[in-house]
Amino acid sequence: TEFIKLVVSLGVAGVNAFHEGERPDVQLRDATWLVLPAMFFTTNNILVYQAIGKNDMAAFGVFRDTIILWTALIWRAFFSTELGWTRLTGICVIFGGLAINRA
Repeated sequence: TEFIKLVVSLGVAGVNAFHEGERPDVQLRDATWLVLPAMFFTTNNILVYQAIGKNDMAAFGVFRDTIILWTALIWRAFFSTELGWTRLTGICVIFGGLAINRA
């Protein structure tokens, strides 16, 4: 899927460059800013692959769905963002579903 994203992104950039009539102003040093996030993303994919191989798929699916809970916690802790009743209700419903699934 990552290769498909690359091909689509290059296609969109090419169409955009064609319509503007000039090459995009992107240098190699601009791309170096993406090295650290790319390393984190690759490490995450490797860990997910290992977790799938070492766990039951049902248990892994439940664990993977807790990403929503962790994301909400991180947003609340680091960005001091109010989640609001709609998001909190959604998080509680998801957490309830995870608990029922594991019961």
